[in-house]
Parts: sequence; structure tokens; C-alpha cells
Amino acid sequence: DVSKSFSSDLTRNRREPRYREIRQMSFNGYYEKFILPKLTKARDLQSSREVIFSMSLKANLKTLSEDPRVRMVLTSDDPISKPEDIALFAETLQDHALLFKYGGHSGLYWHSGFAKDLKAFLLEQVL
Repeated sequence: DVSKSFSSDLTRNRREPRYREIRQMSFNGYYEKFILPKLTKARDLQSSREVIFSMSLKANLKTLSEDPRVRMVLTSDDPISKPEDIALFAETLQDHALLFKYGGHSGLYWHSGFAKDLKAFLLEQVL
């Protein structure tokens, strides 16, 4: 029961203390109080670290590679992903991965050349 996770009471005529408590909660507080317990139970996992790994692309790469609908756009200069992970994704997904040399984490979607190549990649896979 979610209401047991709060220190303030919630009644029909008295909601402000609960709203105040919710507004003061950080994302990490919300994750640890509500999300993590549900995920650990649903996935039969023991720790936050196991939950996070179970939801990662790397942990699910085999399943993703077997789904013909999956497409991945990668950039070699992504500051968030490790170069070896980018190489692994590109190698595993093969024709379902499009690798650009530049673009950072989000890609150069605004650049006409990038957009043209991306559009061709996606349309080629659909046809």
C-alpha cells in the first residue's frame, strides 16, 4: 500500500501535508521508496545495482538483436557510452545499427546530412 510510505495522513479534507511531502521528495528518494521495491520484487532481484543492470541495453542486447523492429543509432564520440560498448552494439546489431563518427550522445539530428542518412536507414529497414 503506497499510503504507508508517507509520514503524513491523507484524508478527504486534508491533503496539503501529503502534497508538501511529495513536492519535497527527490527523484532518488522517489526511486528508492516506490520504484526500487516494486522492481526488485517483480524481477526477483536483490539490489538496486541488479535492477539497474537488468534494465540496461547491454543486459538485453541478445533479445534486442533478435527483434527485427529494433534500430540503434550510435555515435563514436558519445560521451556517455564507452567505446567498447558502442562497438559491441554495432557488431551485435549489424544491419540494425547505424554508426556515425560524430554526434555526441544525442546525435546531430539538426544536421541535414545526418537527418538524410538516418531517414534512409529507417526507411530501408521498413521496406
